[in-house]
Amino acid sequence: MAVGFILMYLITSRNSFVRIPDYLREIAEIKGMAAEDVPIVLVGDKNDLEDEREVSTAEGEALSKELGCHFVEITAKTYDSVHHAIRRLVLAVDAKGIKKERLGLAKDTRKGN
Repeated sequence: MAVGFILMYLITSRNSFVRIPDYLREIAEIKGMAAEDVPIVLVGDKNDLEDEREVSTAEGEALSKELGCHFVEITAKTYDSVHHAIRRLVLAVDAKGIKKERLGLAKDTRKGN
């Protein structure tokens, strides 16, 4: 069961960026949660292709504020800042109060375990 989500767009594709709110609505609907309760991180990928950029960093930051989530730009090509995206997702899950029981991490109280 997924409890946190990375919503990723390509900074070189405006179309991928404008679809992010739709993806969040779909995730919220499937999870049966309000969109603002879904732990997400907004990630702009391909920041190594600055000369092909169609979505500004400021636009990514503005959308993250609108969605109430963390934002980071990365390049998966060289793993630049990928660990920041993962760390921010963990922090988002913690901030939304996702309980260990929902993660399947509750202590096993059976004998011998």
